[in-house]
Amino acid sequence: MAETASTLASILGSPRLAAVDSLAACVNDKVNAVFGREPLGPQVKSILNGTPLRHRLHPALAQVPVGAWTTAFYLDVLALLGDRRSRRYYRSGADAAIALGIASAVPAACSGMADWADVSGSPRRYGMVHALLNVAALSSYSISLAARRGKRRNDTLALASAGIGFVALSVAAAIGGELVYNLGVNVPASPALSPPEDFVDVLAGDELQPGDHRMVEVDDYPILLLRDERGDLRALQHWCPHAGAPLSEGALEDGVITCPWHGSRFCIEDGSPVRGPAATPLPVFNVREQDGRIFIGPPA
Repeated sequence: MAETASTLASILGSPRLAAVDSLAACVNDKVNAVFGREPLGPQVKSILNGTPLRHRLHPALAQVPVGAWTTAFYLDVLALLGDRRSRRYYRSGADAAIALGIASAVPAACSGMADWADVSGSPRRYGMVHALLNVAALSSYSISLAARRGKRRNDTLALASAGIGFVALSVAAAIGGELVYNLGVNVPASPALSPPEDFVDVLAGDELQPGDHRMVEVDDYPILLLRDERGDLRALQHWCPHAGAPLSEGALEDGVITCPWHGSRFCIEDGSPVRGPAATPLPVFNVREQDGRIFIGPPA
């Protein structure tokens, strides 16, 4: 596994792929322009990010074409090895699996594009190559399906194009794993810190006026402390789970805190994400005001 990751990093980090960066920047600008069109663009993007589900949508959708096309690969192999009677059934199953994979590839690609729109640096290049390989796989399987239909079925072309598609799909899946497991794309940011176990005095009450928010540390654990327009205190995780942005630098308005980096929005009452790209809720901490002082305690 480590050797595979090292090989991918070596290949994708090559200066020869610099042209991919230009393509990625151009595509990224256009994708963000589409998703940035109010009012529907950001709402559609949040759905594709999986924000309403509080779980990334792309992994759930991507497994359908991957599973369908993998099934088609084995059915094609069984058709080649089987007798004349069984061959027809295996071929029919492979044809259906390829069609299912093609139909499910589009929503999977849309959700992946929504996630990729917020990345930068080397992950953007990885994601672009991942997308190009998936386009190649989709194109190859589309050719394969066309060759399988009608009375003039061309099994040679069907199997060859499906084989090319399966190789492209496999490499794309490996790069997708690299993006998540080694580069940490869309993995909730979670520093190795322990939250408070008891109430701790953090601030004088008159230092936080209605509508104000700031970062305070409780035993080195950063917490976003705020007082809403009604004067109620709230305490939330300070960093955005999407990419670790400091939420104290974001805007607080109408009971919602906005991430300063990628625009994720969170309800300050329960920490739930109301707009992506973040899909993970913010932990909420107990907070109270006593004798003119503000105390923050364990997670609620």
